Amino acid sequence: MKKFWLSGIVLALAACSQQKIEGIELRDIYINEPYTAPQNSRIEIERGITPQVYAIAASRATNKMLDDTADIYENNGNTFLFISDAKRDSDDIPDGFYKANQVTRGIIENSRTYKVVNNLNDADYFLEARVANVGTLETPVISYRIILFDKNNTKVKEWTETVRRLRNDDGSWW
Repeated sequence: MKKFWLSGIVLALAACSQQKIEGIELRDIYINEPYTAPQNSRIEIERGITPQVYAIAASRATNKMLDDTADIYENNGNTFLFISDAKRDSDDIPDGFYKANQVTRGIIENSRTYKVVNNLNDADYFLEARVANVGTLETPVISYRIILFDKNNTKVKEWTETVRRLRNDDGSWW
């Protein structure tokens, strides 16, 4: 019995120490340097810009949009809305603006006002989102703008919300 148990352990260790998988030799890779974030990411972290900044601006603008367009979705039983991906209006905004689009979509879907569709041809309305830095690199001001268009590509209304860093503070955004 001991030989059987001992042979199982030897086979298991031999299988673990084998450095080939289907004819490919495996090599150990050692990394001597710790991971460092890219330079532009470090600057964004130092400035305190996080995706939550975009989420705050998006939630404010989306709630204003829902309040202002209540007559559209209350009069129609099924109002279909297509939400486009957020677009950058300026190149100097930090990464993370994808969070704004996620928040806008989440608020509209959970409000049960519009029915969000994934095909533009099925939609009664089209919502375009734009993100920009209307400040400077040293003092960024994040602007989130959503524009509602109808089927005929006519602008119904536009909502803009900005979030700026608080003055005389530790550099936080809220």
